[in-house]
Amino acid sequence: MPLSIDDEPALVIHSRPYQEHSLLLELFTLNLGRISAVVRLKSNKNSSNRGLFEPFTLLRLSLFQGRSSLFRVNSAMMQKVAFKIEIPYTFCAIYINELLFRLVKSQESDPKLFAQYIRSLEELEAKHSENLVLRNFESVLLESLGYQIDFKTQDHKMLSEEKSYFFSATQGFIEDLSSTSHSYSGKALLKIMNHEYDSEDSLKILKKIHAAVIKELLGDYELKSRRLYEEYIKY
Repeated sequence: MPLSIDDEPALVIHSRPYQEHSLLLELFTLNLGRISAVVRLKSNKNSSNRGLFEPFTLLRLSLFQGRSSLFRVNSAMMQKVAFKIEIPYTFCAIYINELLFRLVKSQESDPKLFAQYIRSLEELEAKHSENLVLRNFESVLLESLGYQIDFKTQDHKMLSEEKSYFFSATQGFIEDLSSTSHSYSGKALLKIMNHEYDSEDSLKILKKIHAAVIKELLGDYELKSRRLYEEYIKY
């Protein structure tokens, strides 16, 4: 059944040329989640609307979907000028877009994730701590995907401050009976569970835990944003 939606908040997470004078867009929207849509560009170069469909620009769209899964953008209005995110924060924003593109299923609405996405872009524009911005976004994303970190042991027992634990993306937290240097203290993990990020060490631990889960979800796919950042810091 044809679907027509007006005034839909959306941001472009990826775009590429499509046929003649058109773009194929991957959009993250408030009410439809991630969708694919085609938009026809104005042929007059002086009145081109191409600039509207740059990443990190908050739009209001009129959308139509026929029998295909592909939407058509009938009209677009800029709700907010593109977020001005400077290097190296740009790499964080690209990373967020890449996670949305690769992990979020098509047409699954999640207003909480949409709001966190906008909040993350605002914070990156304001040059907040990249580590904190990304960990907060990843937490909401993993919750949306059904992979929220469960701070309990394999047998569903609460973590203990006096013990140390390994983390496995497939098995969760496993008690470290030999107290090796590769495990995490229960005390630190319980603080993270309560969102008490009182040090960079807490965020580093959370980064490793999230990275393990995200790697499992991505499979063999290597994030391009990570490679771009590594190339940037070489110079």
